[in-house]
Amino acid sequence: MDAEKGETEGKPPEQDDLKPPASEQEPAAPQPVPPELLEKLPAETREAVQSLTTAFYSGPVPSPIAQKITADHITQLITARNQDAEREYVDRKDTRRWATVLIGLCLVVGVGMVVFLVIAGQVDLADRLMERGILLGGGVGIGYGISEWRRRRRE
Repeated sequence: MDAEKGETEGKPPEQDDLKPPASEQEPAAPQPVPPELLEKLPAETREAVQSLTTAFYSGPVPSPIAQKITADHITQLITARNQDAEREYVDRKDTRRWATVLIGLCLVVGVGMVVFLVIAGQVDLADRLMERGILLGGGVGIGYGISEWRRRRRE
């Protein structure tokens, strides 16, 4: 026995010796989403799933709701995100369409007024109207450009 103690006295204790007994160890929190499945998800969806599971597993006791998350729930989350993205795309498409129609209508009315004034002999008035129209169009264009630049910078 003394020989055995002499051999272990100079060695550092093994890692197993440092661990508390099994009764004192905390159970590992179960993870409902396997890592290989998380790797296959798009980045945005992966972050949402990870934040959802992290919220459920934070604290000393895992949430019973988190243990009930299934693949169907994750599928519903992905489907909802896809539908939201589709709605956003359709909304942007409609907004662009209406903006194009309104700009075209304004141009037609403005050019019609200038042509009418030139035909009626009011060239000075037509010249001032064209000047103001160009200034208005430039101001609107610059305002739109700045707002788009700010929006893109935030994203």
